[in-house]
Amino acid sequence: MTYLEEIKIRFANDFFATKTAKINIISAEPVDEKNIYDCEATNVNCEMIIEDLHRNAAGGVMGGAIFTLADYAFAICANALNKSFVTVSVSSTINFIGVCKGSKLIAKPECVKTGKNLCFYEIKIFDDLDNLISSVLMTGIKKGLSKN
Repeated sequence: MTYLEEIKIRFANDFFATKTAKINIISAEPVDEKNIYDCEATNVNCEMIIEDLHRNAAGGVMGGAIFTLADYAFAICANALNKSFVTVSVSSTINFIGVCKGSKLIAKPECVKTGKNLCFYEIKIFDDLDNLISSVLMTGIKKGLSKN
């Protein structure tokens, strides 16, 4: 099984992102090839094909749909296949920069800094025409998993 397939299985139960928002994981690679179960992911890309359910009353993409895409990409990047802790967001700031003119949105998260307990990510959202739609800054906290 490939790393990407394992990532897709790990995050398949995030039903709001996968079933309601219909987000797909396109790519993911481990930061450390030797310790894939104890590291974050890199080169994560998630996409959401725009449907009527993603639109607001004005016909644009709903801010909440954009944020859900960013949050899901953050979760994948910050957690990956890690079995020693789970990372959850504690603070998020979203800036809406442009209007989506394409047919899908692509999330590209990047780890700005990670430490023992906190991590900082920027998730850029582009449409498929390469227009920058949004920039999301997220702070996450790493919480140890029970050994049970």
